[in-house]
Amino acid sequence: MENFQISAPADRDAFYQLYLYAFNKQDSVQRHEFFDARFNHATDYGIHAGGQLVSALYSLPFTVNFAGQEFKMRGIGVVCSAPEFSGRGGAGTLMTAALQDMYAEGTSLSYLAPFAFSYYRRFGYEQVFNQIHYELNTSTLPRFKTAYTPAGKITRGRLQDNLDVAKAVYTANQPTQGGLVRADWWWDYLVLKNDWDVGIYTAENGLATGYVIYERTASTLTIKEFIAPTQAEYLALRQFILKHGNSFARIVYEAPSTDYTGDLLPEPGIATATVVPYMMARIVNLQDVLNRLPLRLPETAITIAIEDPLLTANQGTWSISASGPERIAAEPMPNADARMTIQTATKLIFGVQSTTNLLRTGELTATSAAVAVLNQLGTNITPALVDYF
Repeated sequence: MENFQISAPADRDAFYQLYLYAFNKQDSVQRHEFFDARFNHATDYGIHAGGQLVSALYSLPFTVNFAGQEFKMRGIGVVCSAPEFSGRGGAGTLMTAALQDMYAEGTSLSYLAPFAFSYYRRFGYEQVFNQIHYELNTSTLPRFKTAYTPAGKITRGRLQDNLDVAKAVYTANQPTQGGLVRADWWWDYLVLKNDWDVGIYTAENGLATGYVIYERTASTLTIKEFIAPTQAEYLALRQFILKHGNSFARIVYEAPSTDYTGDLLPEPGIATATVVPYMMARIVNLQDVLNRLPLRLPETAITIAIEDPLLTANQGTWSISASGPERIAAEPMPNADARMTIQTATKLIFGVQSTTNLLRTGELTATSAAVAVLNQLGTNITPALVDYF
């Protein structure tokens, strides 16, 4: 297969100019810096025509933690084509090349932020991560009654000046719902791109144990990340945020979960809550995911036919049992106990949809015996993701 990887400084500059034009962004020193940070850490792809770079994307290397297992993940981003070249399949060619390279290098998962969900479903991605955005007008801020007063203190500052402390808190509370195991370069990127503040909770023993990362604009305070493992951090950080009520018209919380928590307010109706589709995910290496996730596999084997025409190592018929998953045929057998695409398998394994819903929509066909197994197959973990790339 043709090699579409690019790395030369001239290609980096051409990619940057294409990105600015395709996404209608304004050039700035800061934007160039955080673009270069991604380009330099990514595997970058491009297509040239007439001596010009006309399609490009990057594939960023990450590690994610899902159900206590760490997986290599590649984040796809800045998928763009010149308008005079759009519609010719350039982006699709690069997506296919990136996915095949991922499998060859041992990457198991891939995430991306879609401009169109239907487009990326063509490449095996599926909607997995959602958020609830809560918005609260500060004119109706609630008053919480509690008999408990945290003994620690809150220290406020810019995130870039408190990176070491934030890293330690994040690592101690590593999310296991598919979130990033953040590398140092990614922390550096976050503060390079964003002008964020942080409120850090420090316990009586001097150890930082929680934080809230937030962004301030003229009228809105937006909570980007909230880590509060115990009552002490939760109550102190909540009160810290609410004390901003005189400075902002609105407080927004971009919660990386669809578990509604408005009932924790004295009057839930004072806050609006909107479910927002966030990021898509794809299983790149089905064998590795099935081998390492804590799935409840049946004693008696069932067969599952998987369709994945882009990554044929996943496509075929799989035997699933307590002795381990095994691909027993290179093609999806018509008499398999269950049939699904790699997108549906991603939904099922990530716990995004129930077997009942997938059967009802026709995304899954299965025998009654297979349904009983598939009902128990998932991890019972709702995927959650804070980071964006």
